[in-house]
Amino acid sequence: MALLLTACSKPELKPLQVENDVVSGRLAWAQLLEFTAMQADAILSWRATSGKRGKYKVRLFIEPPEKLKIQWLTPWGSVAGQVLITDKQFWFSNARQKLTWHGKSTDIDKLLQAQGEGFQIVATQFFKFWPLLFSSPADDDNNFRPDIHIEYLAVGSGDDLSLAKTVISIAGDEMHLRLFDFEELSDKTLIPLAFEVLSHGGQIGIELRKYTLPLDLPAATFIYSLENFNLRDFYNSGR
Repeated sequence: MALLLTACSKPELKPLQVENDVVSGRLAWAQLLEFTAMQADAILSWRATSGKRGKYKVRLFIEPPEKLKIQWLTPWGSVAGQVLITDKQFWFSNARQKLTWHGKSTDIDKLLQAQGEGFQIVATQFFKFWPLLFSSPADDDNNFRPDIHIEYLAVGSGDDLSLAKTVISIAGDEMHLRLFDFEELSDKTLIPLAFEVLSHGGQIGIELRKYTLPLDLPAATFIYSLENFNLRDFYNSGR
């Protein structure tokens, strides 16, 4: 399955290319493990329509659908910066400026667009809709409809299985999510080790290197605690 993005003056998402072995998408998505918490070491890569790209070592802390922390790591393993989303708030830390923006989680896309840099533009849809990477169709029905329309797709089987969601907002914006490289657990549920998010801004990819699935994570995990970063509030006005 190919997820293609054309780089032109007005980028357009091409439709998913599928073969004849498409199965019921909703049923296939229902095979995913519904976990309460995850901690993982991963590689995050991104590519913008402008051609800019990057790749980082990151550490993930996830309690879907409301809590996410991604830490960017230096070559020595220390934290260079992070995004924290919890309790309907976000903290976005820019390591180069030693600055952390804080605001309502519903406004994180506005901040990223205002930043205007390659990764921030590409990551706009990812940070706004990240719970969709881990949610079942039933969860989507409860948490996201009727605000967005979602189409489910499954292609291939076994080692070649890919699951995808096409997400269309009321405004007509379109985004593709793809999960692949699945690990089958003892109860026959599946956990993806690779994720892709494709939008008009570009593409985000995450590859899990190692992960654990605790029942929950310590409460301090989702409390902002970076030192030596200046904290600045972000409101709808962008101030």
